[in-house]
Amino acid sequence: NADVSMPLNYLDQFDLVFDEDFNGSALDPEKWNTRLTWGPDQVINDEQQYFVDIMNEPEFGYDPFSFNGSTMTIEAIKTPANLLDEANGQRYLSGALSTYDKFDFLYGYVESRVKVSGVFGALSSFYLYHRWAAEQAPEIDIVEYLGYNQYGDEDAFQTYHYRDTN
Repeated sequence: NADVSMPLNYLDQFDLVFDEDFNGSALDPEKWNTRLTWGPDQVINDEQQYFVDIMNEPEFGYDPFSFNGSTMTIEAIKTPANLLDEANGQRYLSGALSTYDKFDFLYGYVESRVKVSGVFGALSSFYLYHRWAAEQAPEIDIVEYLGYNQYGDEDAFQTYHYRDTN
């Protein structure tokens, strides 16, 4: 028997614990990091971008984050020749946001409104990972969107990564 006492729209039963509309003119350093936990110099999954850490290196020479008063855009560009050494030779400059050491939660829900990139080679992603992601802790990919997918029309993926100790 189904429990019909729970309304279909029950999100109002939860407390909002984190909110960001990106309606200002800059990232809030109390909420965000512009570096992933492993730092800007670690290449993951043979990716070709360098995530510019503007919060720790504001004079890097490129800021991928821009604001128009109601949205934030992360723009990737081909790495200019004068920044190749600083970008560890990576072909593209991009940006990443993380709440590492700023915010975490045990129970709740997350949601996002994102316009993904359809550009060949782009990967737009929104995911949750454990504080110790490098130790093969669980990761939930809420969405990973491939700008171009060689495997067909299924461009958006949801995945749960975990380590099986057996």
